[in-house]
Amino acid sequence: MDRPIRLLVVDDDAPTRRLLSAALCGDGVYEVVTARSGDEAIGIYRDSPDFDLIVSDLTMPGMPGLEFIAKIRSFNCQAPILVLSSMQTDQSVARALETGADDYLQKPVDLRELRRAVAFLVDQSAERKHEEVSEIEGTGSPPVPAVKNVDSGTFVELTALTDSPQVERFQRFVDRLLATTLQEKERRELHLALEEIVRNATEWGNRSDHCKKIRLSYCLMPDRITFRIEDEGAGFDTGALNDPTIDPKAHIEARRASGKRMGGWGIFLTRKVMDEVTYNRKGNVVFLTKYLRRGGLTAMISNTQPPVHGSVDDPHTMPSVKPLRRNTRMLRKTTRLLRKEDPRVKQA
Repeated sequence: MDRPIRLLVVDDDAPTRRLLSAALCGDGVYEVVTARSGDEAIGIYRDSPDFDLIVSDLTMPGMPGLEFIAKIRSFNCQAPILVLSSMQTDQSVARALETGADDYLQKPVDLRELRRAVAFLVDQSAERKHEEVSEIEGTGSPPVPAVKNVDSGTFVELTALTDSPQVERFQRFVDRLLATTLQEKERRELHLALEEIVRNATEWGNRSDHCKKIRLSYCLMPDRITFRIEDEGAGFDTGALNDPTIDPKAHIEARRASGKRMGGWGIFLTRKVMDEVTYNRKGNVVFLTKYLRRGGLTAMISNTQPPVHGSVDDPHTMPSVKPLRRNTRMLRKTTRLLRKEDPRVKQA
C-alpha cells in the first residue's frame, strides 16, 4: 500500500482517544485521525473518506455509536468498523453487529488485543478488495450476518461460500457474543466444537468446492446456546463412524495408512463438550446445543431431559438418554499429538 493505513478513532473521552491513538500509531504503520463525537467523525469522513478502518465507542453523547455506525454505512462506507464499549450484554454486541460493525472489543481494552483486531480487520478488508464481487443472494457486497433479537435471546445467521472470509467472520462474531456470557473454559470448548464442525462441513461436506455454500446459524437463549451448520454436500451415515477415542493410536495409524490427513476427531471431540449433537437423516445438517449454568444452577426447564444424538427429521423419535461422557484427558493429549502430526501445523 503506497499511502499509510488510515484509521478513524471516535470516542468522546479525551484520555481514551489519546491512549488509542498512541497505541495504534506507535509503530508508524497507521495514520490515526481522532474525533470526539459521531457528528465530528461524519464531517471528517465526508471531507476525506479514504479510511481503512473505523474504531468507535458505543456510548457517546449526542450521536450514539449505533446511530453513527448506521449513518456512516448509509454513505456506502466499506471500511471495517471495530466497536469498543463498556456495556457487558450480548444484546449490545448483537445490535452493533446488526447495525454494521465488523468486530467488538470490551472496555477496558487490552491494547495487544486491540492491535491484533485492527491488523486482522485491515488485512481482511485488503483481501476483499482483491477478490471478485460476491454474487451471494444477488448482492454486490460480502454477506453480512443477520443479527436479530429473539425474545430475550440473540440469533445470528449467515450464508457464505465455502472457505470465504465471511465464515471466519461468523466465528469471530460468535466468540465476541460468547465473551459477554460465558466463562473462559466454556468459551474455549464452544470455539473448538464450532471450529471442528465447520471444518468438517467445508472439507468433507462441500469437498472444499468454492462454488458451494455453507449456512451457519447461532442462537443464544437464557438457558442454552444452539449452533446450526449446513453444507451442500451429499451427507454421510453418522451411525457408521468409528469412535477414535477407544484406541487413539490405532486411529492415527489407520488414517496414515489410508493416506488421509491427521484428524477424524471433530465429531467426537464436539460430543464431549456439547450437551446435544443432532444430525438430520441426510447428514449434511448438524445442531449443536450447550445448556448454560447460571449462579451455580442449571438453567433448564425443571424435570426435563434434553434429547441427544437423534434425528431432527422426526422430533418425536429423538432419544432422550444423555450419552456417556469419557474422561477428556486422553482427548486433550491426543489433540496435542494430532497438532504435531498435521503437516499444516508445521507449515504455519
